[in-house]
Amino acid sequence: MSALYGLSLSLFKTRSKKVISIFLFIFLSSLSYAQPNSQSTLYHSKADQLVTIKNVSVLPIMDNLGGIYSRPLEQGIIDWVSDNHHWEYIPLNSIGPVHSPDELESSPNQVQRISSNTNTDAVVATKISKGPRGIYMKVSLFLKKDGKLFSSTEIRNSKKYDIKQIKNLAGELLTKVFQKVPYNGLVLSRTNNKVTINIGTLDGVEKNKVISVIQLLKINRHPKFNFIINTEKELLGKIKILKVDKTLSFGIIVTEIEKGAIQKNAKISGLDYIDYGNESLTLNKATESDLSNRADQKISFGKNAHAWVPKKPPTFGKVTAKFGLGNFKSNLTQSADNLSATNPVYPSIDLDAELWLSSKYSMHAGLKQGIISASNPKSGTSPASLNMSLASYDLKFGYNFRLGADVWGPKVELLSGFSSYKLFVDDVTDGLTTLSYSGLNFGLAGSFPVSLDRSWSVGVLLNFFLSPRLVETPGTSGSSSKNSINQFSFDVRKRLGVNLQAIGSVDMELYSTSFSGTGTRAAATSSSHKHTTLYGGIAYLF
Repeated sequence: MSALYGLSLSLFKTRSKKVISIFLFIFLSSLSYAQPNSQSTLYHSKADQLVTIKNVSVLPIMDNLGGIYSRPLEQGIIDWVSDNHHWEYIPLNSIGPVHSPDELESSPNQVQRISSNTNTDAVVATKISKGPRGIYMKVSLFLKKDGKLFSSTEIRNSKKYDIKQIKNLAGELLTKVFQKVPYNGLVLSRTNNKVTINIGTLDGVEKNKVISVIQLLKINRHPKFNFIINTEKELLGKIKILKVDKTLSFGIIVTEIEKGAIQKNAKISGLDYIDYGNESLTLNKATESDLSNRADQKISFGKNAHAWVPKKPPTFGKVTAKFGLGNFKSNLTQSADNLSATNPVYPSIDLDAELWLSSKYSMHAGLKQGIISASNPKSGTSPASLNMSLASYDLKFGYNFRLGADVWGPKVELLSGFSSYKLFVDDVTDGLTTLSYSGLNFGLAGSFPVSLDRSWSVGVLLNFFLSPRLVETPGTSGSSSKNSINQFSFDVRKRLGVNLQAIGSVDMELYSTSFSGTGTRAAATSSSHKHTTLYGGIAYLF
């Protein structure tokens, strides 16, 4: 029994030594393999990681035709992204209003909020509208990480109206947008010096072709619109392609700046080399002699030369300031007398602010002030000359029917809100009184271009009041009154720039009242105020 026990113990010790030896061999082998890799440098860049796009989502689309274009177009864009082997389509689980590319350009936080619950790297936003000149479409790509615009392109006045043509048009715009991605593909994996990349024959890759691997160091954005202008790169190494599939390629690293520099997600660039043909490599003698003699040298390199930066088109609203000269007539028909006051020319100012809450809804606020002097029509009373002050305020909300792709196109707007008008008059016994009108009003406004470049346009405004209220001081001319207000305006506008517009207008207003019963002063049957004002001013659109 003791001999058997000794034999078992001897076998156990022998097997234990073999197991320990095997584990030591594996450990030392893995250590020796890992040692060279531990000496390599990992190349990381925030800019490089920012523009690494693997997954793409598509935002809902809105059109001005009740969804006739938006629904099939959205599916067409999803199909385009899904069929592209460079990216994976990720559905966007977002609940809320539909945002246009223009709205998201100025709100990176909104982009991040929309995509926060989705494992995506970028989102596509699209806008389409149909106007009298044709189809307008804009496609923009936004990055999830910072919410900023990556690239954007648009087309105006397209005459393609068929759904299939619209989808093809969207595909062309998407191609242009994604062509601005500053690399051609990604390294999917690396084992020793062998790599797999996500580009193939569909991208123009051929067997034995040598391609470049880069890292993005810096992204240069537009200072105002944030889209990417260009990037700064460094070369990490070269890969020679050994095997090519339609959407994948397999190759071997032939050079790299440091061992292990090329890793997963490294960028592939330079598939299409730029060919300058047989263009001469030397300047001609006239050019070599003196570049400063060129006719355009002052334009290109003049004093205080600086880069031209385009102005952003108006997207938020408009403020208008106008100065006018008005004609005023006032009548008060009393039982015993008829009082009339006139002023052929009096100064007036008109300030208006317009805020575009969305492509459909807007809010308006207005202020009008004027100073009027007129002879006292009440004989035998003083003062001989009456001083009057005009004050008018309004706050309205509008609903727009836009017939064009931007703010310079034709539109019709329905208006509704509250307005007040007050003409203060010096107190004269049984003379003209101070009248204050206020109430809800409804209006219709329109603006229509009259030139091919839409720089000139005309506009009209009609206002109707619903049971306006009258307050008369210092006394009342009747126990009750029936009031009416009519307002009409016609204007001509000239676009001076991207954000400026000159305006000239003629405004006509009539405030009239019919009295009945007996008031606290000399009884009257009717009263009216009539204003005709010629305005000129400037509008700033922002």
